[in-house]
Amino acid sequence: MERHYDIVIVGGGPAGVATALSAQSTYPGKKIALIRREDIAMIPCGIPYILHTLARVEDDILP
Repeated sequence: MERHYDIVIVGGGPAGVATALSAQSTYPGKKIALIRREDIAMIPCGIPYILHTLARVEDDILP
């Protein structure tokens, strides 16, 4: 069975989850796959949730 995705992210840790969430919000029409070893994602910190709430990087830079 073949599956086709526009974006593939390898790694289900905090960085992988944050990347997947950012990709989903940036490219809502794209099909995204997150490949991880574990059946259940365990995120030991809140960084992905904080990063997902940020706007564009340009909006978060202080003068």
